[in-house]
Amino acid sequence: MTQHPAGSGTDGAGLLSFGSHLSDWGYAAGWRLVRAAPEFVARNTFDAGALWASRGGGPEQLRKNLARVTGTTPDRVSGALIRASLASYARYWREAFRLPSMDHAELGERLWVNDIDMVWTALEAGRGAVLALPHSGNWDMAGVWLVQN
Repeated sequence: MTQHPAGSGTDGAGLLSFGSHLSDWGYAAGWRLVRAAPEFVARNTFDAGALWASRGGGPEQLRKNLARVTGTTPDRVSGALIRASLASYARYWREAFRLPSMDHAELGERLWVNDIDMVWTALEAGRGAVLALPHSGNWDMAGVWLVQN
């Protein structure tokens, strides 16, 4: 067994449980498979997974979170919002898994940042600029864009 700081997925001595090893292996296998698959296969697989996850109203915690941010009750969160949220989450993971094999130069050209001219203007004037990415996008893709630009 692998030594790991004590916590979730470990036995009392800090060793990863068999279930944690299975989870790690599954994650690593998924990472490789998604990267190797053609884009349309990966996209359709993740889209289908998101749709499947939304069956029966979707994950209860997601429904509660969406209710909080939309100012309603969990039972009033629409199925369309649940599906859109799960589709966004699936797209994030598909992009994260595939990012190492993507053409970063092409991504730098395809992606955009709203109001980036304000940043360039500040830098040209000798002032600093702070870039913030709230919990509303793919940080990894934003990092690729920043490095490429």
